[in-house]
Amino acid sequence: MKIKLNPSWRECGSTLLVTALLAVVAGSTLAYYLLRTQHEYFIVNRSQAWNIALVVAEAGVEEGMALINRNNGNSSALTNWYDGASSDGWTVTTLANGYKLYSVTRIISTNLGAYTVYITNGMSGPAILAVGTAYCRNSQLNEDIIRRKVLVNATSSSGFPGAITVKTTVNMNGNNVTIDSYDSSDPAHSYWPGYPAGRGYGLYTNTASAHNLIRNASGNVATDGMVINAGNANIYGHVDTAPGGNTSVGSQGSVGGITWVDNATQGIQSGYSADDMNVIFPDVILPATNWTTVSGNTITASGYYTMDSITQNFSITATNVVLYLTNGITYNGNKTFTIATNASVTIYAGGSITDGGNGNINNDSQHPSQMLVYGLPSLTSITLHGNGAMWAAIYAPSADVSYRGSGNAGGFNGALTANSVLLTGNSTFSYDEALGKLNLNSGYVTQSWQEIAGP
Repeated sequence: MKIKLNPSWRECGSTLLVTALLAVVAGSTLAYYLLRTQHEYFIVNRSQAWNIALVVAEAGVEEGMALINRNNGNSSALTNWYDGASSDGWTVTTLANGYKLYSVTRIISTNLGAYTVYITNGMSGPAILAVGTAYCRNSQLNEDIIRRKVLVNATSSSGFPGAITVKTTVNMNGNNVTIDSYDSSDPAHSYWPGYPAGRGYGLYTNTASAHNLIRNASGNVATDGMVINAGNANIYGHVDTAPGGNTSVGSQGSVGGITWVDNATQGIQSGYSADDMNVIFPDVILPATNWTTVSGNTITASGYYTMDSITQNFSITATNVVLYLTNGITYNGNKTFTIATNASVTIYAGGSITDGGNGNINNDSQHPSQMLVYGLPSLTSITLHGNGAMWAAIYAPSADVSYRGSGNAGGFNGALTANSVLLTGNSTFSYDEALGKLNLNSGYVTQSWQEIAGP
């Protein structure tokens, strides 16, 4: 006989209740994790958009900097900027103060967003406002956008930011190479004859014993490449390479401040070495003007002149002379190129420049700013021999420069920007810091960068 037992209704109800409670708990847990996942997605998505918006805004700043430098930044009033701005998509509006407002919007992609850039004049130069926009989702997963604004104030740069600035390598093979600085605009760091009664730019010679009284330690050496071989040089200043680069110093080499180098402390003083060099060396552009062909061996009036090259005795006695030399300067004997004391010249040169020594190139004023040399892309070689002092500022980004021992008669005073530099012998090089203060139409660089609030 089989006895069939049926569960009571109470037992069935308990089972259903437990099942329902488990379902509620499971559903609540699932809902919680779904909401949590949605919230985390919202946070991550918004965080990514926040970072992307800044990157996009900086891309806008880069385009703005490219625009203001298209004509080498040669107009603080924004009147001579790149003529093709409108055809490149920029909207140009003349403001009530006579300045211009440039604006453009670029859509990068549906994933990365877009930027809008505004450019006009600030207190000390162009001001660039870039608004970066990135796409994201809000807390309800609806489409949303994030904006970040960056304000950059630009200022004119100099083509001569330090003693020696190059694209590739700096090699110092001499036994007694010395690099330091002075400031011809500061009577405390240069010789001003008759000061305070006299006024004018000061002088300097790093072969005189008294130079220690006015010497500065801003004889900075920098490369956009990876190598500075300082050898046994005494460098009163900083060294800087591209990221990951290296500065090597010999057993008798010293790099640092006045006291460090004066005491012949071997190596690089803490804080005087970096590897953050990252600059652009724009090519020199020949001025678009009417050039007068030089006849004879002297220039006595201001103006724009041209000739193939200088190989014989030559002199300039006028101020504000601009001279275009198709094939540069070549001296191998006792000929001289002289810039008179009260004269000044800006040289645009192709080909090569060779100073044969014994003072072939003479700037009688002893002010580097009165002899500015701009190397065109075709100027690929500069050789400066010793036994004569030279005062000049040379910007030749395509030229490999060889500077050979200066003997006992002086050294190079001014600044040098080139593709590469080799210093040998008893080379002395003194940077005139006043050159870094000149607005030589070398373009604009960032003076300040700040993120600003706002919708």
